[in-house]
Amino acid sequence: MEPPSATPPSGPDEPGRDEPAEAPREEPPAPWQPPDSGRPDFAPPQPQAAWPAEHTYPVRSAEQPPPPAGPAPTPTAPGYLLPGQVAPGAGPATGPFQAYPGYAPQGPGTPGQPAPPGYETLPSGYAPGQPYPGFPPGHVQGQPVPPGYGAVPSGYAPGQPYPGFPPGHPVPGSPPYGYAVPRRSSVVPAPPGTPFHQQDRTERHRWWRPLLGTAALLAGVFFLVIVVFVGWMVGHALVTGELPEPAAEGDQLVGGPLEDLALQLVMLGVLIPLVPLAVWIFSRRPMGTVISVLGRMRWRWLGACALAALVYVAVSLVTGMIVTAVFTDDEPLVGEWVGWSAFWAPALVILLLVPFQSSAEEFVFRGWLLQAIGGCTLRRPDGSHRNALTRVLGRAFGTPWPAILISSALFVAGHGYRTWAMVDIFLWAVACGWLAVKTGGLEAPIALHVLNNLLAFGVTAAAGDLEDSLQQGAAPWYYLLSDMPPLIVFVVLVLWLRRRMNIATVTPG
Repeated sequence: MEPPSATPPSGPDEPGRDEPAEAPREEPPAPWQPPDSGRPDFAPPQPQAAWPAEHTYPVRSAEQPPPPAGPAPTPTAPGYLLPGQVAPGAGPATGPFQAYPGYAPQGPGTPGQPAPPGYETLPSGYAPGQPYPGFPPGHVQGQPVPPGYGAVPSGYAPGQPYPGFPPGHPVPGSPPYGYAVPRRSSVVPAPPGTPFHQQDRTERHRWWRPLLGTAALLAGVFFLVIVVFVGWMVGHALVTGELPEPAAEGDQLVGGPLEDLALQLVMLGVLIPLVPLAVWIFSRRPMGTVISVLGRMRWRWLGACALAALVYVAVSLVTGMIVTAVFTDDEPLVGEWVGWSAFWAPALVILLLVPFQSSAEEFVFRGWLLQAIGGCTLRRPDGSHRNALTRVLGRAFGTPWPAILISSALFVAGHGYRTWAMVDIFLWAVACGWLAVKTGGLEAPIALHVLNNLLAFGVTAAAGDLEDSLQQGAAPWYYLLSDMPPLIVFVVLVLWLRRRMNIATVTPG
């Protein structure tokens, strides 16, 4: 029989035989003994030089001594809490240790002495146990931030709002009771994934905003046209010494055809800033969203669309000559050349002013009107519908076609075309609206409109018929055979370039 070992057998709280034994420690004079162990779990308070005698300290074992009989005494002096204990009145614990009521604001224990492991320091200026705004009761500075109170990146000054962060984020470098609530912006862009025709559908969209904005835009157009006309008259009188002669007949405003063309192009071109201003004031969204889903003019994409529009012009000349030769015998496509001396001045005016006039019309019809109508989806802010009728109509108004067709009809109404010319210009406007939606911006319609008008005005100026450049009337049906093939070529070419250049068609997320 083997002799008994000098080492006691391992218990549930002691290491096994094969593990190295702990170094022996001094037994206290009167230790508390658990019922199933022969070793003490903690030592009684040890007096320290800087601690009062009634201070306690954490123990190594998670096992707690039996509670004393009778009501628990209320500590009257600063002291440390055992693991898992919560000081009276301190609220729920946020970690294995909890700040003790009655500690000085500088920290637990004796002032000037560092807190033991597991304890945190209360911020200066706050009484112990006082809750901090935005934090649960009992949260202590320095402990992990509770769920819902994420940290913010460094580099922000205390009190500075953080763009993109919700209210309740702590300010770096300041106590947890210092918060900066981000100011809510009054200008709100459309959510990610929003197509071009629904850019007006933001959280600030209301049914009356497009109506009020359209009325204000019409009033602004009327006022600005009058201002430009009066200013033009005054400028003409200052330069020449006399007022311009009014036109005797037709659609002209003044007698000279070149001056009249320049005046009408200027009155249309100055409308460009009115549309972004109406977007910002009435729709409460960024001005650039009326141009593209990226909130700006995409100049590289505009250049690519201009190259496609040059192809459109070339095809238009070819189809125009073919249709003229087939359906007309004595009417040439282009009149006789007037010579450079009579052509350079009208050409300069056309090159300088037609881009602004064409862009202004696109801002109004394919920008403001298309988005104002496209934003009326008949849905509530939560996505529901008011009744069954709005639910049925909402399926149609959720597509871009109501906005495209209505804005195209208004575009035709804003011109003086008749008979088959109205059909021709309507199909042309529909193609521009559809391209604006499919490409996510006005670049393709602007390029097409500018090159088309440059061709139309340039042909009349080259033939010496500048007074007929703004005439809009009837046209025979075979004009559709001349205008539709180049339009189809332009649409196909733009869609191909859009795929090759990876052009954004919805609001990025």
